[in-house]
Amino acid sequence: MSPTSPSNPTSVGSPLQHGYNPSSYQDGATPSFTTGTTGADAADATQANHAEGAQPTHPTFLDTNSQGLHNAMPSGAVTPNTVDVPYHIPKHSESRKLKHFYASRAEPIYDQTEKLANQVAELQRQQNKLFGPSGADFEPGIHRLRFFKNANPGPFGLFSFAFTTFLLSLINLAAGHVTNSRIIVAPAMFYGGLAQILVSMWEMASGNTFGGAVFGSYGCFWLSYGAIFIPWFHIANSYTDLDEFNYAVGLFLICWFLFTMLITLCTIRSTLAFFCLFATLDVTFLLLAAGYFKTSGGAPDTPLIRVGGGFGLACAAFAFYNALAGIATVENSFFSVPRAVFPWSLEGLSPSEANRRRMFADDESEKMA
Repeated sequence: MSPTSPSNPTSVGSPLQHGYNPSSYQDGATPSFTTGTTGADAADATQANHAEGAQPTHPTFLDTNSQGLHNAMPSGAVTPNTVDVPYHIPKHSESRKLKHFYASRAEPIYDQTEKLANQVAELQRQQNKLFGPSGADFEPGIHRLRFFKNANPGPFGLFSFAFTTFLLSLINLAAGHVTNSRIIVAPAMFYGGLAQILVSMWEMASGNTFGGAVFGSYGCFWLSYGAIFIPWFHIANSYTDLDEFNYAVGLFLICWFLFTMLITLCTIRSTLAFFCLFATLDVTFLLLAAGYFKTSGGAPDTPLIRVGGGFGLACAAFAFYNALAGIATVENSFFSVPRAVFPWSLEGLSPSEANRRRMFADDESEKMA
């Protein structure tokens, strides 16, 4: 016999044949759907459910493999494996208790994100109060707590910049009566140029936009400056007039003076040594450019070049100072590099706001005392 053909059509209850109609039942009785029940069984179950003190039977998942359900299905109907009948969860059921348990303890993802953001903001505020700006990071902002295992690339870039600047400034000062500046080509190409390009990439990867832009720019400066004096680039050899060549070098230096001036404006809220590094470098570019503009007999003006060399030595000294501040720690030295900040460097605020907060902090400390 086919499982979809009713064996006893007369035993099929009317609710399953004609649909559910509450008016067709006496005294408001409703059918109960259970696994493997026929029409007569459903009527008995209904009376049992309405008995005094009896728990109502809730609809359940109906298994079509049960013979009772096969008898209840009309002929030719397609019977799925299971029939999902919606039902009401009892008030004291275990599933409702578990749902209430997890719902009272689970937090939406945006609440967790907001809580984490508040914790990071508080950590940043405490960090601002404790550390303040530091030129060792080669960043005009506050000293950043680095949440990754990579080292700080700033001291490497500062040392490479300081070394090449110091050497070129000694040549501009004619130290030891050395007037030929070709010795600067090798360190300018590799230590001053290639090294700072690499540091720039590492600074960008660490999130330091200022360090990446500045180190990359000055790395390109040293590479281009060294290329001027390399013969197979045919830059210096292409000029037949020395005065024209010197004036072109002056234009090259004045462009870097303008760039450095813009960078110096971004350091006025940092430490004193970090600001002086770029301020002296800016003056160095200006004096050297003026010396190449003012030529005499095909040679740049010697006094201006030597004064520029003096400012270059000061710039190199500040670069060495900031680099030392980045690598001299309590783990490897018996001292720490002093750090002087501007009065308005507190938390990167304006001078008036920084002074107002200091006075407010002093008043609070006096009240506590």
